[in-house]
Amino acid sequence: MAIIGTTEELQDLFKKTEELEYLYIHIKETLQKTFFEEVIKPIPLNQYIEIPLKYGIKQIIHHYQLENEIKQFENHQKFYDFQIVIEGSETFLCGSKNLFKPLTEYNQDNDAQFWETHQKVNQLYLRSGDMAIFSPDDLHIGRLGFDEEYQKAIYKVVFKFPVQYIKHRL
Repeated sequence: MAIIGTTEELQDLFKKTEELEYLYIHIKETLQKTFFEEVIKPIPLNQYIEIPLKYGIKQIIHHYQLENEIKQFENHQKFYDFQIVIEGSETFLCGSKNLFKPLTEYNQDNDAQFWETHQKVNQLYLRSGDMAIFSPDDLHIGRLGFDEEYQKAIYKVVFKFPVQYIKHRL
């Protein structure tokens, strides 16, 4: 199941390998005010940029409006998702595979498989500075905002971290 907390609360997870330490350095850099002002804030609404990093890590910076419609859940096989809300807040839904039915086959090119469920699943609420780590077994959907948060814009960073660098359970 997903790991949730602030980047400070979860910092010990990043001391286990060289690759995780490298990732944490970039997470901390991303949270700096100058990085926000120079790189993140200029991204137009409903756009994103992708920055390739060392070790095959991808940094994807998003700026979008929250939706209130639950579409389809996803999971990945090649990457862990380290999702960090930079400004605003976002609701995620997630759950274990046994609660879902596949909508698509796994697509290697975009490292995604899509799922649906009619079961109750877990709900996560992330605020600015919160991070959720989704493993390949975690089916999840973000971009959700309910009630007063519907259609609010947020800034979020997703680090795609290759599974081969997690040699243990986080």
